[in-house]
Amino acid sequence: MSDPNGPDQPDVHEDPTLHARPAITPHLKRHVEQAPPSNPPPEDYENVPVEELVRLARELTQRINNSDRQRLSQALKASGHYHLLATQGPILLQQFFAGEIDLDVELARRFALAPLMTSMTQFPKAPDAHHRHISANLTTQDGAASMAFDLHRHTSALEVTFTLASMLSFRFHLDVVPLEERQDWVELLHRTSGITFLWTNRRWEQDFLIFVVREHFARVYAFSAQRFEASARITLDTLDKLLAWFEKHWLVEDAKPAAPASAPATPSPDEALSSPPEEEAEDSGASFEW
Repeated sequence: MSDPNGPDQPDVHEDPTLHARPAITPHLKRHVEQAPPSNPPPEDYENVPVEELVRLARELTQRINNSDRQRLSQALKASGHYHLLATQGPILLQQFFAGEIDLDVELARRFALAPLMTSMTQFPKAPDAHHRHISANLTTQDGAASMAFDLHRHTSALEVTFTLASMLSFRFHLDVVPLEERQDWVELLHRTSGITFLWTNRRWEQDFLIFVVREHFARVYAFSAQRFEASARITLDTLDKLLAWFEKHWLVEDAKPAAPASAPATPSPDEALSSPPEEEAEDSGASFEW
């Protein structure tokens, strides 16, 4: 019997070197995935044929995809959705978790001409504790398309809006994403390659996002529970700025609204009766005569 993980087929088991979680650096330097030990050292790559380099790159990508699929399967089991996937989940997710499709390839085929976001601005530029809503806006070089990430700071709810030609917009709402999952999501996006989901504990029952990071840019795909979809590409420099914005404003404990200023206390009837009446100020001016 031939070895299913022989040299002619990619290793479908989880690579232990990919299980370690990369640390987030202060300057948001992208995490570089370590090549498998069987690969030649970097100084020998100049002598490796192009076909072999392509094979190694595809093999590494496949290992990362398999590791991401296993990690996402654990998330579905934790939320109790794994056993519902085969009967209630979207067909795309059913095929991905069954290993029938390459999710990156399938989504890239569906959204082959997604616009490329190249710049980011934030509003307000210097938010303080009194700003309940803040936004990060991504735009293409010609301004024909844009993405807006609107964060409700007191509830940590997130809305993502895709706009095309100032005419058509699709808005996706993520109600509550646990803080730990937000941290994991940002950390995973610092890799140079990989697939990660941003969704609530209700998974596909509510709106969710899929991010795919590759060598030159990242792709983001949004799926609504109302059965409409949107997609865009983001340059890696712009993605780093977006992650820095999320780290500063979203990877914190959920803020609570400030208590409104209390009105002066109104004395109870008993207190009003027991307190002596205030003496009227004497009017030193006019006097009263009969």
